Amino acid sequence: TENDDDPSTCYDFPGWYDYDGPEYDCNFYALDAHCAFYGNSFANFGATANVACCACGGGTTTSEPPVPPVPRPPEECTDVPGWYDSDGADFDCAFYAEEGNCATFGYGFENFGYTANEACCVCGGGI
Repeated sequence: TENDDDPSTCYDFPGWYDYDGPEYDCNFYALDAHCAFYGNSFANFGATANVACCACGGGTTTSEPPVPPVPRPPEECTDVPGWYDSDGADFDCAFYAEEGNCATFGYGFENFGYTANEACCVCGGGI
């Protein structure tokens, strides 16, 4: 049996696959040079392959999935003024406030030096 406390044991994030679909999971990234070419792209569930997959240098040393960012209470946080993601003004903090968008897209699409998970209070960021 594997010891969950053993720091040398690596686990892929359970159920992770990139935003192009379930066929692009950690097993796909373990093939050829997929980590090198695509590992920092196609974030899904708040992570890229280089974060989620052991074969790419990511993963976790516990069998428990990582804890997603926790939104700050609105009275203690302000979204980065004028921020929207690299796909355009329609993808601002209000878009990321919709169901699951922080986890699915929040680590990608950096613009003005921030991703949604850094710029938007609802995603655990903000100022």
